[in-house]
Amino acid sequence: MGKASRGKRRNITRDDAQALRLAAEIILDPRLIETFQSIKLHEKLESFRSEGLVTEAVPLLEQPHKATQAQDEKTAEFSSGLRHQTPTSWAADIHKGLRNRPFRDRLNATIEAGRQALRRESDFEHYADRFDLDEPSRAQAERAYSATRERLLAEPAEPGWLTLALACFARTIATNAHERFAKESWDELTSFMYELECDFLRAAGETLADKLVEFDHVFYEDRLPEIIGSRMPFGLAELACNMADSGLFKPSSQS
Repeated sequence: MGKASRGKRRNITRDDAQALRLAAEIILDPRLIETFQSIKLHEKLESFRSEGLVTEAVPLLEQPHKATQAQDEKTAEFSSGLRHQTPTSWAADIHKGLRNRPFRDRLNATIEAGRQALRRESDFEHYADRFDLDEPSRAQAERAYSATRERLLAEPAEPGWLTLALACFARTIATNAHERFAKESWDELTSFMYELECDFLRAAGETLADKLVEFDHVFYEDRLPEIIGSRMPFGLAELACNMADSGLFKPSSQS
């Protein structure tokens, strides 16, 4: 990984519980969670796997062989888990993943790269044109973006950094999964993205941390923090345009 991960690291702080809860509120919000394809394709992919229709590709994961009853139970468990997931439970479970040093290093490096990108880029208008907003909504989004950018840059330990980093990871996972699922044939990388989405939504902390490290290595050649961080200004603008009412855009004392 780059210099950012080898330099001064952002330590896990007592404010992380707040940051994770704010991230959970964003990720579990219907406006964002609907972008995850695994919810819609859970049963379809399990059916493909049971029928042996997942094609061969990069040997990233071993092809699972499970009985139909086990698959049905897994589908029911996944659906039920999502229905009962709350920001509090998601934050508590995902916190376990922060104990994973490689994953934590990637989060720290993402935050550092994002800090540099947000410091360079202050032009909200550069991103706003991508969203179809009326004037009042656009003005609200710009205020949310500008105030939050200023607050984050003023305080390196602000919990919102971790919130924003996880929200950007969420969008990256959803986008990659969508691209894999849209292909004419599904392979083991498709299966991997499906499992990664499921683990992220279920907040399977330790398992998720391992998978995200693998995701970075296999899909991005260990450059994921740099890439997500460089796009953090757009990530913040996207959230401001679509979810300006979320806790991320409120001062910590009001969250």
